[in-house]
Amino acid sequence: MGCGFCGAALPNIFATLVVDCVVKPLVHARARLLHKIKDAKSQLLQIENDVQNLQSRADETLSDMGTLEEEIQLNKRCLNWCPNCSWRYQLSKKAMKKIQDISELLNKFVNLDQSVTVLLCPSHCRLPVF
Repeated sequence: MGCGFCGAALPNIFATLVVDCVVKPLVHARARLLHKIKDAKSQLLQIENDVQNLQSRADETLSDMGTLEEEIQLNKRCLNWCPNCSWRYQLSKKAMKKIQDISELLNKFVNLDQSVTVLLCPSHCRLPVF
């Protein structure tokens, strides 16, 4: 009985730690990026392609992480009896890869300030001459 409890509790603890320590900082960094992009667009600043690529990678990684969390919750047991160790191993490899991707994205978010440049006058815009 106790072994079943431990078998069910350990994946939940791991998933909670991953979400708290890895996914939430990426969600917050992505929200800060969206605010910076919105502010930059309202000030007629040009957004570099790197910033937009970083935003799309963050969106993709977060959706993949959500899918992976669902897989972890669904595939706990083999034949509803014993733990499915090989499937767990494969999921842990995927989780470690996603964690590495998220840490790389977080490092890129730190170096983001240089990617927004000032656009004095857009090429399609002409200032009126008085």
